[in-house]
Amino acid sequence: MAGRPFILIHTFKDLSKLREGQSYYSDIEVRYNIPWRLRIFKNDGFLGVNLHCEKEECIETKKWTFQTKFTMKLVTVGGKFFRRIVQHEFQKPEGYGMDKFISWENMLRDYVDNDSTIIEIHADIVSSTGFFEVKYLPNLQPDSNNSFVLKHTFKNLSRFEEDEKDFSDAVDHYNIPWIIEIIKTNEFLGIYLNCQKEYHEGRKWSIKCKYEFKLISASGNLHSAQQTTVFGNGSSGWGDNTFISWNDMENEYVNNDSIDVEISVKIIKFADEPCTMQTFALSHTIKNMSSIREGEDYDTDTQYRFNIPWRLQIQRQNGFFEVFLLCEKQLCKSRKWSIKTDIQLKIVPPNGRSLLLSAICVFDRPSGSGWTTLLRWNSLEEKYLVNDTLLIEAQAIILEMTGIGEVEEVVEEEEEETTDESLNEELINEKQFSLPFTVNNVSKFQDGEKQWSNTEQHYDISWRLRARKTLGFLEIVLFCNEEYCMAWNKIIEADCTFTLVCTNGSNIEQTLKLVFDKSGGQGISRFIRWDEMEKYYQLNGSVNIQAKVKLNKVEELPCEILPAAKSFTLSHTVANISNMRKGTTSFSNSEEWNYALWKVCLKNNNGFAELFLNCGNENSEQESRTVEAKYQLSLVGAGGKQISEFFEHNFETPDSNGDPKVIRWKDMLEQYAVDDSVRIEAHVSCVPIADDLPASSLVIKHVVEEISNINEAEYNYSKTKKHCEIPWRISAQRKQQRILLHLHCDKPLTNDEDWSIEVEVQLILVSDTGRTLTDIYVTHIFERTEGIHWTRDLTWEDMKKDYMVDDSVRIEARVKLVEARDDKSYDVITDDATTSEQ
Repeated sequence: MAGRPFILIHTFKDLSKLREGQSYYSDIEVRYNIPWRLRIFKNDGFLGVNLHCEKEECIETKKWTFQTKFTMKLVTVGGKFFRRIVQHEFQKPEGYGMDKFISWENMLRDYVDNDSTIIEIHADIVSSTGFFEVKYLPNLQPDSNNSFVLKHTFKNLSRFEEDEKDFSDAVDHYNIPWIIEIIKTNEFLGIYLNCQKEYHEGRKWSIKCKYEFKLISASGNLHSAQQTTVFGNGSSGWGDNTFISWNDMENEYVNNDSIDVEISVKIIKFADEPCTMQTFALSHTIKNMSSIREGEDYDTDTQYRFNIPWRLQIQRQNGFFEVFLLCEKQLCKSRKWSIKTDIQLKIVPPNGRSLLLSAICVFDRPSGSGWTTLLRWNSLEEKYLVNDTLLIEAQAIILEMTGIGEVEEVVEEEEEETTDESLNEELINEKQFSLPFTVNNVSKFQDGEKQWSNTEQHYDISWRLRARKTLGFLEIVLFCNEEYCMAWNKIIEADCTFTLVCTNGSNIEQTLKLVFDKSGGQGISRFIRWDEMEKYYQLNGSVNIQAKVKLNKVEELPCEILPAAKSFTLSHTVANISNMRKGTTSFSNSEEWNYALWKVCLKNNNGFAELFLNCGNENSEQESRTVEAKYQLSLVGAGGKQISEFFEHNFETPDSNGDPKVIRWKDMLEQYAVDDSVRIEAHVSCVPIADDLPASSLVIKHVVEEISNINEAEYNYSKTKKHCEIPWRISAQRKQQRILLHLHCDKPLTNDEDWSIEVEVQLILVSDTGRTLTDIYVTHIFERTEGIHWTRDLTWEDMKKDYMVDDSVRIEARVKLVEARDDKSYDVITDDATTSEQ
């Protein structure tokens, strides 16, 4: 279904009289036969804002739902604004929004004029069930190949006056409403294709179309013309105002005072991008329309936007309905001024049937711009009035202003205070936004522990902050997250200033240039020592951090997916989580994808929730097989609340990878558990890469048994494996309460031979629990009988706790011989070398 957008605007007065816990409501306004209204309330020192759906709840057999995305916007007469975007599924008469939209103090300081403030709701019903009737139109042909056909019969042609217009009903194609418009102008019939797509806050769209107008007679005669046009912000309709002479039309194509018009449309290109221009909206409900007499005007109250007075006006002139946007700024003797606008006027009856027109208008004196002879008054009453009531809306983009210093200076100002709400104001004109974050219980943080801010939408992108204690420092990272998709299709360049806020104003700031070419986070790993932060910046166990972000570039890229890629989702509900003991792990059922077994797992890791993906990728001694994976791990709780992180990892052996400290187990129980359960998910896209192992490579595997009997400094060796006439072993050693893995080259030294062997080696600790610890590839030159150990740091106790099963673990070495030499020759070992095993 195409979206059903609507706007609600209300000026709330007498704010000084609104007490804690009290509410103010707007009048009920009907959109698409659904009653809506706004509510504001004072809540614990904050302004709360809700959108209320007042539709009565139906019986069980006729349930309805409205999935609605809406922007709540606080507006000043000077143009400054503060907005938040939310989404909610209305299923009963209820209100939804934000209980703490902005601090009461900041609202009074920045957004109140004459004890009043303006609240706007820009909403879109994106989907619904059980309410809107599906229309089956006899003239509607199925869409195919980005093409569609519009048809309409226009009647009463003989009564048309000069400049009179008529419109078909809107029909949705590709989620965009379209109409046909005709006009009588200079004794010609003009035909227009009209795109009814509305402006959206912060977006600029364009649609390139090729279309053919057809006038068809009852006898089969055809008159046609073709055009190619780009629809977009600035014009709703394009066509031919001299399509055919009015006289020829009457003689050849009129039947029973009617004509049949058809437009065949092909969409060539659609574009949608961020828009940084200043915008405003006006809305007014006119009651008792029948009381407006011939020749009379109806004016709405004057409203200020960007310190400029505006109002809407309708007229009843010569039996026609006319509508205008008026700019009432007075002329100035000292300088001229002008305001170039892209305006969109809309007739919005409560039943959802609407008519939208747009145009570029320039105001340079107190004047109005709009449409004359728009509709016959009786057609307006028949099609658009409900209960003698009409709603009109105006949305405007200010394209250019000259000679108006007050408006030129109106930009979103930075907030001096650091409350959550002041930091979240979107600096739309500067492509800026701020993310605040209060990190709690900082004195209890363990190394590697982290906390996440709430996810916020800015410019249709999800953003959040993460604070982590790492090696005794505070790490701050800004995350740019998309809902999981097969491939990231954006490149985002931004300047980001990270701030640690101090109550005395002695803040610490660092600025970075960030480039996001994939979902994930970027930031500063050593922002400040943790103990210094606790000493100087902690207040009541918490610290405040923020990120001020300026977007320099957001570019859409082609979304390319490798042909061999497989995408799948693993989901597992973990029950009885309050009874999971430390060290225990819950596994999903194994699923086979790309010849590997996959599981998603949740572990109680010493009081933390550990979330990881396990790939059971087994390699033979003749084949090296790597699975390249991109995946999102999610912990999902009540109401869809979730923590998600993105990973990229190459699984070369049975391996696990994830986050060992997603959240404290106690916090997970309190914030995410539903009926003592949580859901864990893994969205995976993977590509297998399999190669025969060259003869110059080998894999050595060994099971280390009876771990509890291994003493300090003791080794546990594998059997010797001879490869390219060179003996090799691997071992596990207990040393200084840590576990070390070794690769040993046992080639003996002789008096008459000097040799060296260069290798690339990767050492791996494998557990039947599904966890794997893999070292990096290390290059080493053996020149004598010796062993080299891995670079990982794992305590013996952690090894026993996380990797040991039945008093044993598995270790592996993947070895590639790069080159070898002796005192007689210098030979590169090739794939033709032989392999033997002892």
